[in-house]
Amino acid sequence: MADEFKEVQHDKAQIFGQFGTKVSLQSFSMRELILGAVVIFTVIICLILASLLGVAKHSNPSASALSGNLGGSCSTKLCLESAAYILANLNTSVDPCDNFHQYACGGWKTWKPIRPDRQSRTTLNELYYQNRQKLRVILEGSKTRVASWSSEVKLKDLYASCMDDYTTEKLKGSPFIKKVLPDMGGWAVLGTWNPNNFNLNKKLKIVQEKYLVQAFYRLAVIPDWADRTKRVVGIYPAGTGRYMPWYYYVSPQTQKVRTDYKKFMTRVSNFLVRDSGVKIDPAIQSRRITQFVNDAFEIEVKVARAALYTRWARNPYTDENKVSLDTLSTQTQNVIDWTGQVSYLFDKANVNHNTKVVVFKPDFLRNVSLMISQLDPTTKDRKLHSYLTWRIMETYVQDMSWEYVHANREMYVDIWGRVEFLGKFRYCFFYVNRKMPEALSSLFIADHFEDKNIKKITEITENIKKAIKTIMWKTPWMDDATRKYAEDKLNVASYKLGYQDFLTDQDKVDEIYKTLTINKTDFFQNKLELNKMDKAKWNKELREGEDRNSWYYSAINTNLAVLWYWNEVIAPAGILQFPLYDHDEPHAMSFGSIGSIMGHFILHIIDEYGRRWDKTGKYMGRNTYWWTNATNQAYLDVKQCMVNFYSNRTQGPYVDPDGKTVNIPINANSFYTEGISITDGMKVAYYAYHDWQQTKGADKPVPTGLGLTNDQIFFISAAQTFCANKNAQASYNSARYGYPQEDVRINMAVSQLKEFSDAFKCKATSRMNPANKCQLY
Repeated sequence: MADEFKEVQHDKAQIFGQFGTKVSLQSFSMRELILGAVVIFTVIICLILASLLGVAKHSNPSASALSGNLGGSCSTKLCLESAAYILANLNTSVDPCDNFHQYACGGWKTWKPIRPDRQSRTTLNELYYQNRQKLRVILEGSKTRVASWSSEVKLKDLYASCMDDYTTEKLKGSPFIKKVLPDMGGWAVLGTWNPNNFNLNKKLKIVQEKYLVQAFYRLAVIPDWADRTKRVVGIYPAGTGRYMPWYYYVSPQTQKVRTDYKKFMTRVSNFLVRDSGVKIDPAIQSRRITQFVNDAFEIEVKVARAALYTRWARNPYTDENKVSLDTLSTQTQNVIDWTGQVSYLFDKANVNHNTKVVVFKPDFLRNVSLMISQLDPTTKDRKLHSYLTWRIMETYVQDMSWEYVHANREMYVDIWGRVEFLGKFRYCFFYVNRKMPEALSSLFIADHFEDKNIKKITEITENIKKAIKTIMWKTPWMDDATRKYAEDKLNVASYKLGYQDFLTDQDKVDEIYKTLTINKTDFFQNKLELNKMDKAKWNKELREGEDRNSWYYSAINTNLAVLWYWNEVIAPAGILQFPLYDHDEPHAMSFGSIGSIMGHFILHIIDEYGRRWDKTGKYMGRNTYWWTNATNQAYLDVKQCMVNFYSNRTQGPYVDPDGKTVNIPINANSFYTEGISITDGMKVAYYAYHDWQQTKGADKPVPTGLGLTNDQIFFISAAQTFCANKNAQASYNSARYGYPQEDVRINMAVSQLKEFSDAFKCKATSRMNPANKCQLY
């Protein structure tokens, strides 16, 4: 991943550690898993013994530590594994007061080398891979609940149908030929299409509703920003190739890509003709396929141009800018029957001609309608049919035999230049995770998450909230009115930790999938059945509006986020895993790792971002805040201090795509708010840890053999959450827009904290203890 810890605003959610788009196949047999576990356990024991015997020669451990007697140190299995993990990452030849990230993470690259199929290895994506392997064992394991209505049976049968290479290879392209082509009224290439029976609006309903394929536009149920309690239909520009950004269709620099794309279309078409069993003269077949490809591609080019050269609407959510379906049909010359299209997909949501929708590019829809109406009448229907057929074809090409999948892969390689393949497991895992998240989460929790974990993360969160409130009332740039509102906002915020309660009740999970029919040997049909479930879910959301009891992420996700519009922080069970967190892990580690991250995101509830959202999650406006004017004014000095702190600093050297060595300046104006939250997230977690010790008693030392204090372990754990090993391409891509990378982020944060300098006794002249520190929280 380019940057797992970078927050991005997605539907106004601040997202932590988003994974799932650029990970690679990591397949293990059971024998390899067992052998791997033995090796890992052996390494851990060796590391612990080495540490206790004083092998870490760069330190001066006490005699008692070298004697092999743990004394007052913690001695549970997980505590010893935690000590081994810390030691494996450290580079004790580096002075922590000179380069703390290198000290804390210098060993990461040694035991986490980059693999050929991956561009980077970071703490967070390692956690993702670790969880994914646990889930693979679950998915491929025997069924414990074998009733036909069991969500476990349906989940595992769906996964098995996706992984079933034997059946897929035997069927080749027949699922598309037997299921899709009849729905589309045949295919001109096979000579089975009758142009007299073509009706654009009828076929468009099938494409959008049954196959959930984007053609000309995309319909989505989205939050209504004019009233967050409601949901509304949004209409987006869409309908081009999955790997084809709009400008690829028109830029002179992407001619090769366009040529490769048409080769891909041709190749898939030839496979389908072969698998149909229809005998066609080779010359006629070539001519028909060329015509089909040119027709579909021509429409995609026109759609891309319409999307590329039209503006996004301003304030599309306001009532005056929403458009009724009746009006939208009129505005687009009734080429597309918008009432018919939208009510067909959302048939259980009381949609009618007066229903208002959010249109994100009104001119796009007008231009597309104009384009359709201006097509040559003698070829219009054929071209539109070819376009709609190809849209389904490209969408489902990866669900047929290997030849189709490989053609899809070659297109990806042609465009992105990376010989990268998802692999069958990776594709199937993503699919079942996306389509049956509750069923998968339920099994993960049962196998890999104890109730003690909920209790401890709740304690950590409460201690962090308490520390924030204590520090906040001492923050000089906040006045009393702002502090009081901030405290109230923290108190009423929702903290969703671990998983939803119903996931431990298998009957309730079964109920979610009661209408779903899964065939263990027919993955193509299973996808169509799951499309029906998606449709039902969207109708329910549109009909019933906001459900604040729902979770933005499923329990297995390795994400942590603040959702301002719900005034909540969410930390799913997937991220509450070792080494970031475990109920039996030393508290110095848990508060340092997951605690610092929680502090970071809880602070977002009340910081420069959070000031735009009131206690109920209502957006207050572009320049309207619950901070008082006095606080807003005083904050300018804090902001400027951090901007100055990060300004005139560069990262690198990196190697750009042209092979040049470059240093990239930090974009201080974009990063300063994050810099404050990262730094103070660590600070409030530190004070929360000390408050916990005062309440619960002193934390036992971690037996590293290096004489490290628990305060030092706290900061080391915070830094080791940001360990990373990236190749040249990943490093450049991560830094190219000026976002600080892991080493810069940690070093800049700890250098602002007196608590860190005190813990490591850093001299006033050291790099990690500059004389001038910003007065933050």
